[in-house]
Amino acid sequence: MDPALILTVVVSCLVGGLLKGVSGSGLPPVAVPLIALLSDVPTAIAIVQIPTMSINLMQAYPRTHPLRTVLPHWPIAATLFLSAILGVSLLRVTPPTLLLVLVAGLTLVAALFLVLAPAFTLSARARLPVGIPMAAAAGVTAGMSSLAGTILVPYFMALRLPKDVYIPVLSLCYLSAILPTIGAFLYWNVVEPRVFVLSALAVIPALLGMWYGNRMRDRIDERQFRYVVLVVLAGSALLLIGKALAPGAPLG
Repeated sequence: MDPALILTVVVSCLVGGLLKGVSGSGLPPVAVPLIALLSDVPTAIAIVQIPTMSINLMQAYPRTHPLRTVLPHWPIAATLFLSAILGVSLLRVTPPTLLLVLVAGLTLVAALFLVLAPAFTLSARARLPVGIPMAAAAGVTAGMSSLAGTILVPYFMALRLPKDVYIPVLSLCYLSAILPTIGAFLYWNVVEPRVFVLSALAVIPALLGMWYGNRMRDRIDERQFRYVVLVVLAGSALLLIGKALAPGAPLG
């Protein structure tokens, strides 16, 4: 593989892991657009799967609350599982240029949300009526771009869950989308299997970034850090749009 691509994978997973450690979310929005600049979108999505799975496995068990605080969200996780398979099937037939624009748009939305984080609240009674369709959309988005957090994070923030419940619930939902995505990629041969070797190696910088982010969570200005990430993601999104619109860009 291209050394520049490998370096980009290492750096983007390190920064994405750092953001994940600080805020509980952030590896795919950082890594997918950066990697897609040097590859195609399906390859970028495949590369982030195993690092994202590893990080979420480490954050999926609630440390200070009983497991029963996480279990009520199983319908959301089940919806994500099924809709992620649909997302990968759509990925296989979507023109590459359209995929670049889709990832760029979702990256901009994720970046803006990281900074703005609107303070709205969703009642417990509306949790599933609102959550099921949002999870279906998030699952399709996960399969097509690995950017399910663009939809999931606002939803779970609106539930006003305690921080030590919010992170494991979100992690379990990410896992529900990641596992079928990996299976569908392999079953349909969306990318060469060796891409998942690079994905496995990318676990190391991702976990290092998360470890440092966890240690720094209470010592850094999270809002200023998010603004830095906003600049990185906005720049990546604009470059992706430029790549999509460049003369000779693939149309399908």
